[in-house]
Amino acid sequence: MRIRNLNPGDDIGASAWWVDVDQHRLLLDAGTHPKREGRDSLPLYGQVDGSELDAIAVSHCHHDHIGSLPVAVRHFPRRTC
Repeated sequence: MRIRNLNPGDDIGASAWWVDVDQHRLLLDAGTHPKREGRDSLPLYGQVDGSELDAIAVSHCHHDHIGSLPVAVRHFPRRTC
């Protein structure tokens, strides 16, 4: 198992965790930082560019955990065969 913190800071906000378990990838939360604006408020999705994503899970519905969900969905489009 590999877990990567995509939060751009070391404080509360922009919660996003990249979890890789047995070649299955999960994004846990997709928040925004409440004291930042624009791209500075987003998780560091660029750290996992080019990676396939199997699912997005949300721990709870606070803005710092779901605020960038639309951005995450666009960043990791679901590909079907």
